[in-house]
Amino acid sequence: MGVEAMVIFINGTVGSGKTTAADAMGKMFEKKRVAHAIIDLDLIRWAWPAAPDDPFNHELELANLSSLISNYTAAGIEKFVLAGVLEDAREIPRYKEAVGGRPLVIARVTADETIRKTRIRARHERDSSVLRR
Repeated sequence: MGVEAMVIFINGTVGSGKTTAADAMGKMFEKKRVAHAIIDLDLIRWAWPAAPDDPFNHELELANLSSLISNYTAAGIEKFVLAGVLEDAREIPRYKEAVGGRPLVIARVTADETIRKTRIRARHERDSSVLRR
């Protein structure tokens, strides 16, 4: 692991702009010609059905994150941007373990409730039943 190895975890509630911020960081890294990977934590835990003892697929997310980090590292990637929801600060050591002990910077993004609702509505405009949950 090189001196430049690092992980930025963009954390925030649903609709706060985590993915948008991660994409912007990716573009910044590309412009500077820095090898990196963007990992959307929601996508890597998206599976059905969830295990009875892991209803939100959190354990699956951590296992998949560990595998992805290993695979990307083998391909020469040392910088990572994660977009996800960190529900409990006590999970930070588990995320640090999943990223191979790399330095982990956690950045919290926030957005006004009106903005978040607008983003969520736009995201689910084809399946409005999701919004009633």
